Amino acid sequence: MKTVHETPSPKWIPLGGEWLHRMNYRLLFVLLMIIICSSCVKEDFSKIKVSFQWNPEFSAPVGYKIITLTNNYPGFDSTQLDYDFITQFPDWAIEEFIILQDTVNFDFSSSFDQTEYIEKLLFRLNSWNSFPVNTDINLYFAESSYVIVDSMNVSLEPGKVNNEGEVVSVTAKTQDFIFEEGRIEGLENVNFIILIGEINNFQPDTSFLKYYPDCFIKFQLGVQAKLSIEISGS
Repeated sequence: MKTVHETPSPKWIPLGGEWLHRMNYRLLFVLLMIIICSSCVKEDFSKIKVSFQWNPEFSAPVGYKIITLTNNYPGFDSTQLDYDFITQFPDWAIEEFIILQDTVNFDFSSSFDQTEYIEKLLFRLNSWNSFPVNTDINLYFAESSYVIVDSMNVSLEPGKVNNEGEVVSVTAKTQDFIFEEGRIEGLENVNFIILIGEINNFQPDTSFLKYYPDCFIKFQLGVQAKLSIEISGS
């Protein structure tokens, strides 16, 4: 009996096999991309609106002053420096309150010409007191006609003294004042700031009086503005 060797038939991949599944997925993906891209292309990109809120912040110095009893500046009653020949002390030595005054130019409109964009103003006041008594500091925002529209106030402890009544350490303080909305609008016509230092000279110890002419009140004022500006386009 003759043995017949069968020739093996080629291994065809059935139509429902893995290869066909892969091709189907690829075709489906391509078709979906064509549909999506064609719908996007129909849109006019020039009509897409771009809008966002810009909130920049910037800081600037406002003014710096040193006021003493010997300064020749507006508002100071120089006659208080005259000596009383009986007590041998200047006239201010018998005053309960000694007022020291000066001004700082602050043209608000030239620095902030569009208040509608200002969301918040922060005024930072650094102050120093070298007098051996309590001191109150008042800052008044005033228009050109001297109309006061707003103010800030800070109280300072006495400067530190040694056993001989000598001021050896100046008292310093930093205080922030926040202005928002309507309060900012009130500053639009402000031209300067009036600085008034009030020295509380209640029953002073005469051993300290000789040091008063060398004492001072120092002011340093700065402002930080936070803006809110809407940027839009089409």
